[in-house]
Amino acid sequence: MAFERKFDSLMIRTLHGVFSSRQRAASPGTFTIRTSPFVSTDEVLGIQYLANKFWAMGNGGKLIDSVDGVSWTQRSSSFGTSLIYDMAFGQNLYVMVGGTGKLATSTTGLSWIQRSSSFGTTSIFNVTFANNNFVAVGASGKIGTSLDGINWSQVADSSFGTSFIYGVTYGNGLFVAVGASGKIATSDDNGVTWTQRVSGFGTSQINSVIYANSIFVAVANDGKIGTSPDGVTWIQRTNPFSGLSIRDVSFGSDIFTAVGASGQLAYSIDGRNWSAVSSSFGTTNINTITYGLVNLVNGFVIAGAEGKIATSAVAN
Repeated sequence: MAFERKFDSLMIRTLHGVFSSRQRAASPGTFTIRTSPFVSTDEVLGIQYLANKFWAMGNGGKLIDSVDGVSWTQRSSSFGTSLIYDMAFGQNLYVMVGGTGKLATSTTGLSWIQRSSSFGTTSIFNVTFANNNFVAVGASGKIGTSLDGINWSQVADSSFGTSFIYGVTYGNGLFVAVGASGKIATSDDNGVTWTQRVSGFGTSQINSVIYANSIFVAVANDGKIGTSPDGVTWIQRTNPFSGLSIRDVSFGSDIFTAVGASGQLAYSIDGRNWSAVSSSFGTTNINTITYGLVNLVNGFVIAGAEGKIATSAVAN
């Protein structure tokens, strides 16, 4: 897992989710490093564009926001020193998740209330809102669901066993979850029951999944990218990551953009054919990417190790 105004019939999900844009870009554009409250000893673990604002989160319970992706302000998170991994927005409510099973909600993003997550002390890595339902995934094969973001229930059988689940998205009438040991599972009943699928990723850890332009795209360690038209049948795709970990994938202006270790960044028009471009991160790991309105134009925001954040304006 989240844009309008100058987005030309843009539809974007609140977190690694469903996107659609009719303005096609030739590339993600040139990235510029931005100053933020994150410093060189910090790690930015998640970044989202939700309710017309960028949110970045990471180690030490640190949370920052920005209306333009350029100027950033630190906010109170209620997470103490726990890691914050992700955030979603739905039902007029922000939901934020992180380490030690912490989950908090806010109507504004400025004041947060800790909720019982149903995860115990197990880390929660990803959360999404789709089909009028929140779904959160985490360590030890746990999946939680909620209709309102406040009251959560654990799924009886996630089908992942004790394997960690790192990402979840929604598309084509299915929730799709991805995780350790190359596992992918789908649910057609709002996350209540799950079925394992043959992923083609072998035993590589799958880190993120997205649905856009009628195709699922999943990215993984060992430089692997897979696509699926339906979330069930998956095909591996050649890409320029040369075996390096691919950490996240986003979509906007009709292009997919994936990021990973050693500052690697690549884009694709169709999710199948990929080209490498410069990220401005050097060899610093990029952990996360999102798409939104950057300084009044369509753009991507990337973030990662050493507290780095960079923005681009898409090249049309």
